[in-house]
Amino acid sequence: MAKNPRFRNGHPPSSILAYRRHHPVTPSPRHPVNVEQISPWGLILFYPPLLAGAWVWVRGAMRLRAGRAPMPRRDVDRRAFSRPALVLVIGWIGLQAAANVVAVLEGLPAGKPVGGAPEAAAPDEEAEVDSKPVLEIGPRQVVVLTAVNLTLLAMLLLILWQASRRASLGDSAADGAEMRTCLQCGEEHDPGAVACAVCGGALSEIQRKHPPVLHGLARFGIEGRGLGQEATWGAIGFLASLPPVIAVLLATAAWRSEETQHPLIKLVGGDAALATRILVAISVVIVAPLVEELMYRVVLQTSLRRWMPPAAAIVLTAVLFSAVHGWPDLVPLLPLALVLGYVYEQRHSFAAVVVLHGLFNLWMLALALTIQS
Repeated sequence: MAKNPRFRNGHPPSSILAYRRHHPVTPSPRHPVNVEQISPWGLILFYPPLLAGAWVWVRGAMRLRAGRAPMPRRDVDRRAFSRPALVLVIGWIGLQAAANVVAVLEGLPAGKPVGGAPEAAAPDEEAEVDSKPVLEIGPRQVVVLTAVNLTLLAMLLLILWQASRRASLGDSAADGAEMRTCLQCGEEHDPGAVACAVCGGALSEIQRKHPPVLHGLARFGIEGRGLGQEATWGAIGFLASLPPVIAVLLATAAWRSEETQHPLIKLVGGDAALATRILVAISVVIVAPLVEELMYRVVLQTSLRRWMPPAAAIVLTAVLFSAVHGWPDLVPLLPLALVLGYVYEQRHSFAAVVVLHGLFNLWMLALALTIQS
């Protein structure tokens, strides 16, 4: 066998590391980031949560094999519906979809002139055009976006409070009728008067502990009880979302480039000011999960369950949620949206899905910051 002069000893190296020393990997235009650009903190942020998420999937499979659901289901009242809130959410989704279509159409390259070759641009002009991002966003735009999201959040909460108030008035009327029946039994000296008195006292205690408004909001999964437990289930759902999301990201790596990176990730990268990074973190980790989960899971998915099975409502809500985020983020966000829908279906808790969504955004933001430019 003839020796190859390209290698030190004339033969190909036996280890991958030695092969990389002889063949250094250079980032391509479509893959601007490789493993060598990720700091050790980024590797710490990446691998332990991924392994924990894989273990969550293993435990879920074991529970399925034992005949149990991967996540326990809460036995709560799910009769929640607000037509004004649903109309507002559908209108907002339509506006976002129209904005995405306009952004895609504006980002398309101009057509070549008919009947001749296009004029050659100067090198400086060509570089300037290629380096121009598709969408520019700054701290002022982030403030405006956060204000709009907070306004939408307040409007939805007000609409849901009105709907819960009307529903709670009906519940209070039914409870009052039952209590009056118990009192009538006591006045007639019926042998069961003692039991009726106990029933009336129990109903009064329930109304004292759970006011009508809070009881109505609980139908939408918005309640203050058991926040620690629901936050734990949200964290478990976050770990479960990582393996499928990362798998889809790796499968669609050829479609992603520096130009398709999220504008907020570009804003916090490089030499961004600390105030800008804090503003983006508040918008992405706190405000966005509150607004989006209230829109998609609490209002849209709960409303769709009135006309279709829960599985179909989860899938349709997930498709709409991922679609409004634009290309190519919609592909890896679809598994996340499915996990969010399943968690809300099983736990019926606004706190659980907000914690899940917030942890995912925090993880993605921290991982992006650890990538060296």
